[in-house]
Amino acid sequence: MENGTINFNSMEPQTCLDPDPDDSGPRWRVPIMMPPDIRRYEVRLGPTGGAKGYSAIRGEEPPFIDFCFWINGRLMPELTVYRGNTYFFKVQCGQNDKMGNSNYHPFYITDDPDGGYMEKSETGKRRYKIYAGVEDPDGYNPVPIAKGPLCYYTHRSGRDNWREARNFKEYQSSLELACEDGANSRYGMLNWTVQPYTPDTVYYQSFTHEGLGWKINVLDSDSSSCMYQASMKYLIILYTCFLCIIL
Repeated sequence: MENGTINFNSMEPQTCLDPDPDDSGPRWRVPIMMPPDIRRYEVRLGPTGGAKGYSAIRGEEPPFIDFCFWINGRLMPELTVYRGNTYFFKVQCGQNDKMGNSNYHPFYITDDPDGGYMEKSETGKRRYKIYAGVEDPDGYNPVPIAKGPLCYYTHRSGRDNWREARNFKEYQSSLELACEDGANSRYGMLNWTVQPYTPDTVYYQSFTHEGLGWKINVLDSDSSSCMYQASMKYLIILYTCFLCIIL
């Protein structure tokens, strides 16, 4: 960190957490759930929120790089998708490794709860399946495609106030977005059509490091759409009966 912003020229991991693990103060309401009707997402990096954020969500300590994925301005939210629907992810998590792998996190979707495909042994890679974000995922040299300029939520005051924040909204308001070369309007793109064979639970993760992402719940159909269709059928039946009575 330099003057409350990420040092985009540094080759070292960017540390934004106070190392003291004390979690005093009220806890936040986690996990953070995204509404199931959302199909467009913005993926960036941000601080882990200490014991009230990452640790409360995943039940473990944050990765050594001390940041994680933020989606639509939320810290590592749980997503819900429907098989057959297409979802659009705008990714701003580093587009190359020139600044070091700690600042390079291509976004991908997998059944691996930890991610970090690039770090795994060949045996470890064969244990999990990739569902989106990587070209030739079953080949010898999978290539991540969901990458873009690096954008990061950083602390306005220069320090992480997760202990003082009474809720996530208060914590969120203490942050501001910093992007390399002001590239907040440029991004990589991942379009994911959820296939019928996709498991009930998958994860969005970083291709280069473990533990930056979280859970995606996969459902069979858009229940809200089904309820709407059922309601319309019910109204049509009622209207038909009404016509039968008055005619």
